[in-house]
Amino acid sequence: MFAWLFTDPLPAGSMAPEFTLPDDAGRLVSLASLRGRYVLLVFYPRDNTSGCTKQLCQFRDEWERFRAKGVQIFGVNPQDAGSHSAFREKQKLPFPLLVDKGQKIARL
Repeated sequence: MFAWLFTDPLPAGSMAPEFTLPDDAGRLVSLASLRGRYVLLVFYPRDNTSGCTKQLCQFRDEWERFRAKGVQIFGVNPQDAGSHSAFREKQKLPFPLLVDKGQKIARL
């Protein structure tokens, strides 16, 4: 299920494969609409686990620095929008969490 987690990530600055995914509020996010901007995709296995929470909260805590540099952050995992929404609210994450059902985007 998490084979993608153990693969080599794309090198920094690489073009990510095109995708369109729903976020935790049900809005569709398309990479094509973000071309020309700095985008940081944070793939993580599950909401509400200690390691993932710590990782995403570090991005939350540095949010203003990312915003100042024009970086848009998206958390990505296969859980549903309800789980993402509750996790995002609980941790006060200022960035959307995308639903990668079946981990199709993670595999790309």
